[in-house]
Amino acid sequence: MSCLARPAAAPRRPVAGGPLAVMACAALMLTAGSGLLFIGGVAWAEEADLRGANQLELYYDTALEESLVDDRLDIDLTWNRFSAGVVFLSHTPSDPRLDPNKYGIRQEGIRKRWVGAKHGPVEARLGDSYATLGSGMVLMIYEDKTIDFDNVVDGAHIRAELGRFDFEGIAGTNSYGRPATIVKGLAARSDLGKGWSVVANGALVDSVFGDEPRPGRDGIAGLQGTARLPGGIDLKGEYAIRHYSPERKGRRSPADGHGGYFAANASVGRVAFLVEGKDLLRFAHAYGIPPTVVRQHTTTLLNRGSHVPNIRLDDERGIQTEVMINPSPALSFTGNWSRSYARHADLPAWEVVGEAEADWIGTHWILRAGETEEKVREGSDRVFFERITYGGDAQRSFGPWAIEVGYETQATQKQDLATSRFEWPVEYRDQVATVSLTRAPRHSWSVTTEWSDEPNLDRESWFWAEWRIRLGLLGQLTVAGGSLRGGQVCSGGVCKIVDPFEGGRLELLTNF
Repeated sequence: MSCLARPAAAPRRPVAGGPLAVMACAALMLTAGSGLLFIGGVAWAEEADLRGANQLELYYDTALEESLVDDRLDIDLTWNRFSAGVVFLSHTPSDPRLDPNKYGIRQEGIRKRWVGAKHGPVEARLGDSYATLGSGMVLMIYEDKTIDFDNVVDGAHIRAELGRFDFEGIAGTNSYGRPATIVKGLAARSDLGKGWSVVANGALVDSVFGDEPRPGRDGIAGLQGTARLPGGIDLKGEYAIRHYSPERKGRRSPADGHGGYFAANASVGRVAFLVEGKDLLRFAHAYGIPPTVVRQHTTTLLNRGSHVPNIRLDDERGIQTEVMINPSPALSFTGNWSRSYARHADLPAWEVVGEAEADWIGTHWILRAGETEEKVREGSDRVFFERITYGGDAQRSFGPWAIEVGYETQATQKQDLATSRFEWPVEYRDQVATVSLTRAPRHSWSVTTEWSDEPNLDRESWFWAEWRIRLGLLGQLTVAGGSLRGGQVCSGGVCKIVDPFEGGRLELLTNF
């Protein structure tokens, strides 16, 4: 069987075979790539580029007494105007309950594969492909390794640049999972000159409920514009309409939905401004990921308590403003405020966050504080959350050594509004502390501890230790162990629930 082939009976499943098949295909790709380097002499060698990366992860859960071995091999080959790539995956859990990447049952073989070519202003790709039309409202197909998110489609992708006009199209079906969701998207962009442009976007996406397809199809059409105004002001705006066709006898289409987004940013001296807004109504569809208009946090507790997982694509308006001030190269301040609310339900949310970053007495400091309030639905009840968070980091270098200390604390108040007249709100506090020690250029050690008095938890504290060893150009080795609380992690508007873990982990990253 060809390494780039998939069996017709399971077009969205990796090819069966096992680790030996994966290694054989990898060897074949490497051999073929190496051969191309020599066919035709030195000219070919200068034009060909073969790159690879391998990620090997081993987990052992002491609570479940189960293990997991994951290996992902990425190979990319470019020669002249042609390109090809393949991703191999070997996923071997001893128990389905231990599956941090959510790949599912045991599987080995090809996860993704594609070929591409470029001729003049036209670039085409067949196989697993990605595309983002507009700001992501009409169509967003991408991969985020931070949260193991990948909604790639198996089909065709083409781009063409013709003077001041750009065209982009994509069509295919979902690469992962059993359901076949057909996706088609087309964008046409015109450069009007002097920083002005306009883009027309359209997509047809099969309707889904959760991960399962259902009769019906979403048609989305949108118009986006960008502009550069005098004074360095950048504007972006997009408006899209969603029309749902039930495609069932006796069923009529409901009222159309819409999505609106705008953004403006500018800089005046040492001050920078950002304003974003959104307006979403009946706009949920399988391949749309609109801008969140909520600040994306990198710290554990602010990220975990973000409003992002509760954004309602069917009924939400919101605004975000951010101001960044840099009085000097060694000092900066950032303030962010966002607010969201629904038209047809009392489900408001708001957040205010402040951050100061400075170099002082030989140490780099980051201090932050934030407060969030939101009402969300849990079952048939509305639940109120208030979170007040403080924290910061300090980093200092001593020759080849560097030390970083971080701390974050979050007080939460939770109140079921249906029982608020006769039940007190639940109050608890979560805290996270981290210490990292680095010895350049090879070694770094870190320990993280988290503790909480939240009711009904299986445990009150968690401790995790890591040792990272840089292997030069080859890659990096990480040895870690302890216990992790898990919880919600959000990135780019997509959220993932990470299960608690207790045990050991080994990760080897290599590049060649």
